[in-house]
Amino acid sequence: RFSPKARLAMLLASLFHDMDHPATNNVFQVNSHSDLAILYNDQSVLENHHAARAFQLLRSDPGLDVLRVLDPQDRQEVRTQIIKCILSTDMAKHFALTQQVAGMSTTPDDQSDADRQVLMEAIVHAADLSNPLMEAGVSRKWSDAVLKEFNNQASMEQELGLPFDPKMLKSDIVSQANLNKGFI
Repeated sequence: RFSPKARLAMLLASLFHDMDHPATNNVFQVNSHSDLAILYNDQSVLENHHAARAFQLLRSDPGLDVLRVLDPQDRQEVRTQIIKCILSTDMAKHFALTQQVAGMSTTPDDQSDADRQVLMEAIVHAADLSNPLMEAGVSRKWSDAVLKEFNNQASMEQELGLPFDPKMLKSDIVSQANLNKGFI
């Protein structure tokens, strides 16, 4: 079972995990030597940006800061959990995260705080990838948007002379189905 603070952290991480997304991926950010890549030293560039923007937003207006009611220790604990959950949405960490979950005890009484944090990260990561499991009409709209984003990024990469994935230029129905399959 997750504590109320842990559930709050997962909810906020899920809300903030793509905040201010520039419609490109980490590979593009690093290869193009973007300001964000420089700022975050090529490490989980977008995820670090999303987390930073989330806390900048909360700090910008006390009326938005839902964490303000927590005591300083609890606030820091929830902040740390949110950041870890957002960073877990980096696809470069997908397989390591799934291996961590696979190696965990299935008995709740045997789970440590670290295990619960990994489960929190896995839940937020799974929610991030859940589009293909949504109702068909909703899933299709999101799939169309992601495919368009991928196409635009590949075009920008070509224009800039950067390496690109030719699959990201395809927009036919089979390519879209394969894209969705990759999220499952």
